[in-house]
Amino acid sequence: MGTRVCIFCGGAPRTREHVPPRWALDVLAAMEPPGDQGWEAVYEAGGLVESDRSYPMGGRPEVVVNAVCGTCNSGWMAEMEGRVRTILTPMIQGRQTPIAQEQQIEIACWASKTAMVLEFHERDTVIGTVEERARMASLRIPPDHHRVRLAARPTNEGGFRYTTLVAASDTRRGDVPDMFSSVIVLGHLAVHIWGGPGYPAASALTDVSTSTPTAVIIWPPTPRVVVWPPPEPMDESSPRAFVEEIFPWVSDSPELADWRDGR
Repeated sequence: MGTRVCIFCGGAPRTREHVPPRWALDVLAAMEPPGDQGWEAVYEAGGLVESDRSYPMGGRPEVVVNAVCGTCNSGWMAEMEGRVRTILTPMIQGRQTPIAQEQQIEIACWASKTAMVLEFHERDTVIGTVEERARMASLRIPPDHHRVRLAARPTNEGGFRYTTLVAASDTRRGDVPDMFSSVIVLGHLAVHIWGGPGYPAASALTDVSTSTPTAVIIWPPTPRVVVWPPPEPMDESSPRAFVEEIFPWVSDSPELADWRDGR
């Protein structure tokens, strides 16, 4: 979905941002047998869009968002993609990968940036603020309330998938969502980003609820090297249960009509 100004710097957007990036599409395409690269794009937003959608993508699963200017797209965002490419590629392919603290921060920044962009694919799911996006552009750091963890899928079926849910921390405010949970699937890798202005400030950085057998927490980062994949693969037969492990407010996600009436 388009916007008149760049969501990061306020400049005029003149480019189309591709999610996932084209380097990741090349990795996904190489993992499929020749002639069997037909994926399906699935967009789900927990009732926050008119209807969940799925459609064939041929050999290139992607979402295009026209909300970023050329300066940001070809500048700091391109540099960020270049840094995480070598870290994420083996995980997308399903290969064991050690992740040092500096690399955890790189992946978390990329994940938060990607979630910020994908919010504008459906403007009614935007939770982030102008200040948070400007901070990402200038300091390359996720908002304090963001959390990021990495899970592993037993197969690479589907190639790319994006799911987002939102919830309201205080229903007395008219069910206005102020928390989000997004899962970006790339091959064998699942990146879970969640948080929002309403995410409990008391959640300690060492909160045990963010560490589970099915996921490796990387934001806030861990001083030691962590190893992906985690001990257990995520159960894709129940993706909602995976999210609810640490984001129980999913069940409070309001209907789109109610949200719009309260905005």
